[in-house]
Amino acid sequence: MGRFISYCFIGGINTATDLSAFVFLTTELKMAAALANCISYMVALCVSFVLNRNFTFRSSAFALILSVQVYRFLVINVFSLLGSTAAIWLLSEIMVPIAAKLVTIPLVIAWGFFAVRLLVFQPGTRPCLKGTQEGCTILGRFRSPTRVAVPRTPADPLS
Repeated sequence: MGRFISYCFIGGINTATDLSAFVFLTTELKMAAALANCISYMVALCVSFVLNRNFTFRSSAFALILSVQVYRFLVINVFSLLGSTAAIWLLSEIMVPIAAKLVTIPLVIAWGFFAVRLLVFQPGTRPCLKGTQEGCTILGRFRSPTRVAVPRTPADPLS
């Protein structure tokens, strides 16, 4: 439960970062809202990755290398953005948009927490060896190689 609370707290920091950057870009730099939204979202995404990796899901060793973590984090967040946008679009047909947004927030938070925890920041002892799949699962986590049974030879009658 402590990690989930930390994840939500960091989410608040990310939201404040996103909103602050958006306001700055649109009011001070007179940037178009759509472009400002993309840039502010990316800035908040970077803050989210760093804070969640170093605080919420802190580990002495991760099962995945940093570049794989970044890639998966980005993919999960793209799905979150697309899914929440689609849900808001559909729900806006039956309720005001701000209510639709509020309905989707708990779903996005839950999805994000579990997806990031299970697919990005798994604790582990070591990543898969580069260029080999030996000892690795499809998710890239280390797994003990399958043991191969070696047939026993009959004992040497002379010994």
